[in-house]
Amino acid sequence: MEEDRRKDMILAEDEAAGEIVFNIDVMLAIRKMSVSELAERVGITLANMSILKTGKAKAVKVSTLAKICEALECQPGDILEYRRRGGDARYMQNRTNATMYDSLIPRNSGILDDRH
Repeated sequence: MEEDRRKDMILAEDEAAGEIVFNIDVMLAIRKMSVSELAERVGITLANMSILKTGKAKAVKVSTLAKICEALECQPGDILEYRRRGGDARYMQNRTNATMYDSLIPRNSGILDDRH
């Protein structure tokens, strides 16, 4: 009985958790680098880099994250973002702050089309 209640609590916590989103596309645009060039510099396949870029990855090695940051000359916080489920005022502020990057990306690049 106690164990069932504990499992329900853990499940509820998991459902309430937000998600980590990779904003690699923004840094690629700022650095004027292609996904394939980044994959080559990091030493992973284009398919795996695309999985990271599209947010379909379930996990990432810290060493891979470090290589991505080295290749893009950025900090982890430049490409990682925490999003709460259901929205949040801090999330909206982060999206507003992200618009500073948008001005650095050519309008016809197609990079941000799926984000907006």
